[in-house]
Amino acid sequence: MFGVLIKCYLWNNLFDQVLSLYNHHIYKGSKFTQNCSFLYPSVIRAVSGVGDLVVGRKLHGRIVKSGFSEDRVIGTSLLGMYGELCCLSDAKKVFDEMCVRDLVSWSSIFSCYVENGIYREGLEMFRSMVSEGIRPDSVTLLSVAEACGKTGCFRLAKSVHGYVIREGMIGDGSLSNSLIVMYSQCGYLCRANRLFEYLDNRSTSCWTSMISSYNQNECFKEAMDVFIKMQDSEVEPNEVTMISVLNSCARLGRLKEGKSVHCFVLRKAMDAADLDLGPALIDFYAACWKISSCEKLVHLIGNKNVVSWNTLISFYAREGLNREAMILFAKMVVKGLMPDSFSLASSISASASAGSMHFGQQIHGHAMKRGFVDEFVQNSLMDMYSKCGFLDLAYTIFNRIRKKSIVTWNCMICGFSQNGLSLEALNLFDEMYENCLEFNEVTFLSAIQACSNLGYLDKGKWIHHKKIFKAWHRNKDVI
Repeated sequence: MFGVLIKCYLWNNLFDQVLSLYNHHIYKGSKFTQNCSFLYPSVIRAVSGVGDLVVGRKLHGRIVKSGFSEDRVIGTSLLGMYGELCCLSDAKKVFDEMCVRDLVSWSSIFSCYVENGIYREGLEMFRSMVSEGIRPDSVTLLSVAEACGKTGCFRLAKSVHGYVIREGMIGDGSLSNSLIVMYSQCGYLCRANRLFEYLDNRSTSCWTSMISSYNQNECFKEAMDVFIKMQDSEVEPNEVTMISVLNSCARLGRLKEGKSVHCFVLRKAMDAADLDLGPALIDFYAACWKISSCEKLVHLIGNKNVVSWNTLISFYAREGLNREAMILFAKMVVKGLMPDSFSLASSISASASAGSMHFGQQIHGHAMKRGFVDEFVQNSLMDMYSKCGFLDLAYTIFNRIRKKSIVTWNCMICGFSQNGLSLEALNLFDEMYENCLEFNEVTFLSAIQACSNLGYLDKGKWIHHKKIFKAWHRNKDVI
C-alpha cells in the first residue's frame, strides 16, 4: 500500500507528499530500506521535483548507509537528480563510483552535461563512452546532436549523421529533427536542407525545425518559402510553427502575410494567450509599427500572459518610446499583474533614457519589496542612476553584487566614464585586469575613452596592446 501511494503521488507531481510519506516511514522505523529499495528512484525523482539539493544529499547518504549505492537503477536516478539540480560535480562522483556503467548510465551523465550547457565536456564524455565500446542509441544521439550544434563541431556532426544512417535510425522523427537543427547551428544550412529533402514522411515538427533553422540563420525569405511548401503538403502546422513564421514575417516586414498567419491562428482556434504565441503576435505587429494592434492584443490576452506586456514594454524602450513604456508598465501594475525581472529591467531602462529618476526610483522600491535582486535588474538600476548623474547610488549597487559579470563591470565603467569620472573608470578597469577577469569590446572602448579624456597616452597604448593581443589569441584558438 505504501509503495502504491508513493507512485500515485509521483504520477500527480505531488513531490512534497512523496517526501513527507517517505520521512514519516523512516522516522517510524519502518522496513523501507530493507523491503522497498525499488521505491528509492521514485523518492529521488520527488527530490528533483522540489529542487532541494540538501534533501537530495541526505537521501543519497541514507542510500549509501543502506547498502544500495551499487544498485544501477538507483545510481542512474541519482545521476539524473544531481544533473537537474545543476550539481555536476556530485553527478560525476556518482558516475565514477559505479561498478558497472551501461548505456543508460553513460547517457545519463552525458545528458547532465548537455542539459547544463557544458557541451564540450559532455562531448568528451561521449567520446569516452564510445572508446569503451558502448554503442549509443537514438536517445543518446539526441543529446549528442544538440551538443554538436551548440559547439559548432561540424566534424563530429558528420560522424553522428553517418552513424545514424548506418544504423538505420534516420526514420526516427525526433532524431532527424535534431540533425537538421544541428547542421543549421553549425552553419551548414545546405546540409540541413539536403537532409530535410531526403526525408519521406515529414512531420509537423520536421517542417517547423527547417523553418526555425532558416530563421536562426537570418534566411527569413527561405523560411517563408518552406512554410508555403508545408501548406502545399497538407501537413498541419502547430503553435510552434506559427511562432516561427510570425518571426519571419516580422523580420521581413511582411504585414499582409503576418495578418494571414494571425487569421490562421484564429481559424484553427489556437490559444493567442499561449506563453509564446501571444508575444510572437505582438512582436510581429510591433516590428511592422502597428502599435494599436499591439495594444489591443496586450489588453485582450494580457491578463493571462505577463510576457505579452513585457514584449510591448521592451519594444517601446528599445525604440525610444520611453513615456509609452512607463505608462504601459504603470497600467500593468494597476491591473494587478505582477511584473517580473524582465518587465522591471525594461521599464528602468525607459526611465533612464527619459531621465525620469523619480519613476525609476519607484520601480527600484517595487523591485526591493518583491525581492528582485537578479543581475538583469541590478544592471538596469546602475545604468539608470549613472545616466541620471547619481554615481554614488550606482556604485552602491555595484558593490553589493557579489558575483559580478562582465556586463556589470562594463555598466559601472561606462557610468564613470560618461559622467567625467575617467580616473575611477580606469581604476575599475585595472581592478578587472588584476583579478584576471574577462574583457570584451565594450570594456576596452570605455577604458580607451577614459584615457582619451585624461590624456593618458601611454595607458591608452597599453590597453590597445592588450586588446590586439586578446583578438589574436581568440583567433589562434579558433584556427
